[in-house]
Amino acid sequence: KPEFALTRADDGWQVEPDGLVDDDPMSLALRDPAALYIDDVLTADQSLVNGPYEVEHFGHQALVHAPIYNDGLMYGILEPCVMGQPRVWSPSDRATVAMVQSRIGPVAAAYVAANCT
Repeated sequence: KPEFALTRADDGWQVEPDGLVDDDPMSLALRDPAALYIDDVLTADQSLVNGPYEVEHFGHQALVHAPIYNDGLMYGILEPCVMGQPRVWSPSDRATVAMVQSRIGPVAAAYVAANCT
C-alpha cells in the first residue's frame, strides 16, 4: 500500500548514525544472533523495541528482527514484518526464519566480499 512505501534519499549503503547502538534497543543484534519475534511493537517490551519509533518510521506493527551472521560477523538483518496490525509468529514462521538465517549468512558474506571492497 502506498502509505507503507519507504523512501530513501540515497541509492546505496550508508553509515549508521552515531549513538544508534545506544539508542536502538534492537542493537542487541550486534551481540546476539538470536531472532526477536515481536507480535505487536506497541505492546512489546520497550527494552526490546521502540514501538512508536518503528510505527512512525517504518509502518510495521509486527516484525521479526533476525540478524544475519557469518563467521562471527553480522552482515545485516532479515526483517519480515506486517504493516499496520499485530501478528502472532507461529512455530512454522520461526522455523522458516531460523532456516533462512542459517543459510543466508554465507551468501551475504560472499556478496559483500565481491561487491563492497
